Amino acid sequence: MEQGLLQGKIPPMEPQSRKDIPVGNQFLYQVKWDGVRMLAFIKEGSVRLQNRQLKDRTLQYPETYGLPDRVGFSQGILDGEMVVLREGKPSFPSILKRDLSANPARIQTLTQTLPAAYFIFDLLYMDGKPLLSSPYEERQRLLRESVEENEFVKLTDNFEKGGELFAWVKEQGLEGVVAKDRKSPYIFGKKSRHWWKIKVKNKILCTIGGFTVRGGRLSSLLVGAYSGEELLYLGRGGTGLKEEEWKNLWEFLIKRRVSLCPFVNPPSRPGGFWVQPSLAMWVEFSEWTPELKLRAPSIKGFSTGEPGDCVLS
Repeated sequence: MEQGLLQGKIPPMEPQSRKDIPVGNQFLYQVKWDGVRMLAFIKEGSVRLQNRQLKDRTLQYPETYGLPDRVGFSQGILDGEMVVLREGKPSFPSILKRDLSANPARIQTLTQTLPAAYFIFDLLYMDGKPLLSSPYEERQRLLRESVEENEFVKLTDNFEKGGELFAWVKEQGLEGVVAKDRKSPYIFGKKSRHWWKIKVKNKILCTIGGFTVRGGRLSSLLVGAYSGEELLYLGRGGTGLKEEEWKNLWEFLIKRRVSLCPFVNPPSRPGGFWVQPSLAMWVEFSEWTPELKLRAPSIKGFSTGEPGDCVLS
């Protein structure tokens, strides 16, 4: 069992989604960090990282190489999120840039410009003892007794008042809250009702780089934001506007068609028309996908800003 856990690939436990905060003394609540899920396997003074897709990510995060020196066990498995903080808040575009880097020289540069921290929220195994069937609350106690924090190693706090935490998270512009049953086991690869995620709707300023047409009418907008000088395609939005707004937008965009795609990463689905970016608008979405796209985008209104104001932070 020990060798299998430490050397194998483990699909992490996942929360189920819900719209409201579950209430009850059986729950503890944590901030949901907008990062990349990561398991850390510690053995013989070294660390191995594995993401949600069971891919090795040890090379990408040199910040974690000192993790074995900050734990009170020689062998163990930790669960958490790799996060890049920008102005005190998680930046998913930044952590994705870190996660997708494979060139060692580039990685070393990014550790200086976009340093990542490992926000740990669970302990699954330590020194010959699997903790999967131990209650969540017990795993939290052992985790806090066993890990020493620094600027790259953080412990995710537990809170007892979920409603207050969610209000604070929303005020701070963070991703959401996870509610976890105090008595819950850790179940590999399962979306379990022991854990719930409640997400705050995200909002981003985007510009329009193209559109699609269906039945002779505007059907969706191809939206993006700038990373430096490059316009990145982030997804297509087809909801949120009134009928009259769609008609006015059609008249505006049809006059600004161009032959060349303005995105450096054009959408894979064919059938779009390109336009010169000329507007800034607010787009609401549920979360970032691993491919840096907006999940369930909805247009929420136009801004007086310029397309150049639409930047990924």
